[in-house]
Amino acid sequence: MSINDNLLFKKEDTENYINGINTTQSTNAAFMSINNDRGFSRLYEPVATAAILSVVNGYDILNTSLSSADLTALENRKATVAETDEYILAEYIDIKQQIHLCCFSKTKEAFLFAGITSDRKAWKKYSVIKKDTKFGLAAWLCLFQYLVGKGEKEVKQIYKKKSAMITAYCDIAAGKAAEVKDTALISSLFLMCDCVYHTVGTAKMPVYIASTGYLPDVPQDLSAYTPERSQVIVGDEFTIFSDDFPLKNNEDISAEDLYCKFKIAEYNTTLIPKMPDTYKVPHWVAELAEYTEFYYASDLSPELKPKNYLIFGGAGSGKSQGAMALASALGLPFYYINCSSNTDEAAFKGEIMPKLNNTNSQTLCDFSDFKEEVEMSPEYAYEQLTGEYKENITEEECYAAYINAKAAQNSNSNGISYYFQESPFIKGIRDGGVVVVEEFTNVRDSGVGIALNELMDGHMSFSLPTGEIIKRNENTIIVFCANVEEANCNEFEASMKSRFHQRIKVETPAKDELIERVTAMTMCNDNSALDKMATVVLALALAIVDKGINGTCGVREFANWVLSYMFELRKYSSNKVVDTNKILRKTAENTVLSGCSLHAEEMEELRNEVINNLLG
Repeated sequence: MSINDNLLFKKEDTENYINGINTTQSTNAAFMSINNDRGFSRLYEPVATAAILSVVNGYDILNTSLSSADLTALENRKATVAETDEYILAEYIDIKQQIHLCCFSKTKEAFLFAGITSDRKAWKKYSVIKKDTKFGLAAWLCLFQYLVGKGEKEVKQIYKKKSAMITAYCDIAAGKAAEVKDTALISSLFLMCDCVYHTVGTAKMPVYIASTGYLPDVPQDLSAYTPERSQVIVGDEFTIFSDDFPLKNNEDISAEDLYCKFKIAEYNTTLIPKMPDTYKVPHWVAELAEYTEFYYASDLSPELKPKNYLIFGGAGSGKSQGAMALASALGLPFYYINCSSNTDEAAFKGEIMPKLNNTNSQTLCDFSDFKEEVEMSPEYAYEQLTGEYKENITEEECYAAYINAKAAQNSNSNGISYYFQESPFIKGIRDGGVVVVEEFTNVRDSGVGIALNELMDGHMSFSLPTGEIIKRNENTIIVFCANVEEANCNEFEASMKSRFHQRIKVETPAKDELIERVTAMTMCNDNSALDKMATVVLALALAIVDKGINGTCGVREFANWVLSYMFELRKYSSNKVVDTNKILRKTAENTVLSGCSLHAEEMEELRNEVINNLLG
């Protein structure tokens, strides 16, 4: 019995289904090609989908959520294929409006390149065995046309079923049928897939696929592959080469849409942060989330997957909120630690704390009883003993905890016992989540950096004061947020900087974006005042950097100033002429000006040079 080991056929059985067809395997001889020696034939979803899209000129008629009229509407055309003397080029547009592009050499019988893009600038790698590529659908669009061109009878015959295909799926979309009833159509699909299975990846057509499933990357310059209109054989026009290419703007993602959009793991939804509706999602957040999701879904070994990020920029530029938004996008819990010059290892790891023994507390059960509970459920026994639930705890850890508790009970005759207070940082490391380290450059204790280096690379573990070794969860993303230009801040050590997979500079928002974000936060619609205030905020932000003043002037200070200004306006009647600049100067004192500095000399300097100059 022949077995085709080509990765093109390695789609998971549980995911191998086609809308409208309730079976993907048959022992019916009428469903088998002349080369079949297995005793059964199978439908392969990407193969059948590519064939159906090609036959019906690129329309996604399998999308049975549409009405029958919309199945063949222009906007439902998802595939385009062109053929030249040298190669076949296929394009597929997915539900996220991402473009899948693949090119197959007819002379070499090999894939030249493939990738996914949403902006024609950044290309994601393309795998024939990954969900995000529809299991190589664009590759199969190329291969289907190549097999048709080679004259494979059992592949070409599927074109005779075009009318039957459209009728069957229009009936499903219209609610007239729950599934495809046309046995001849189903038989044709089985025959076609069986023929492909016994051709592609065999001696007849030995298409090579790397063991990772990835095809060669898309070249930077695609101009040499731009097809002529006469060479298009499926669809109408390639979107990738269109002059009005619809650039995807990640900044247009709403906070609601961002939530779990790039989820990499399953967590209780109560632990995943939700950004407020007024939050404007920065481009870098969506991009970093998509980058993380892409590599977490890949075959990269866990230690190579991106999981350490540095986000740096000025105060008020949105670093911390952006890190929380990243957690929201990835569907992960959110933890953070704020560092100062006094931050030490205990702040990261946790501390052993004294507590008064409760004389009414329950005494420890006999060891034999405890052992019986452990054998039944280690998690339950450990929780009953310590009050803490720990998933996947071992029996050995339970017995160690019992011995420690017994020793503490016997030795603490003075009424004092001790417990370990775990830090949120450790919880995020153990259980998974986005763990944010704020202003790490303030830390003076060099031992903290050494410990974190081990956690970010190498052993990926942390030793607690209790002696327990915490292994970093594979779903833990560590994000450092830092204002590296802030006065009195240390630089990152080179050894730590080398461990960051991405180092993202967050620029201070431009004036229009600053106004847009603060308007959403405060609901203020006084455009004239907002414009003046934004001008002052940006000028103050530059001034404190130029003068070396240790202060902040960003989105938060701007929003506070707007709220103070709106409150002050309440004191004036609607028919009274208001000196807006006077109110702006007054309300700036306790908001933006005091945010820049609390020192009288510096405040006076900024007041005269910036505020009075711009609002005089």
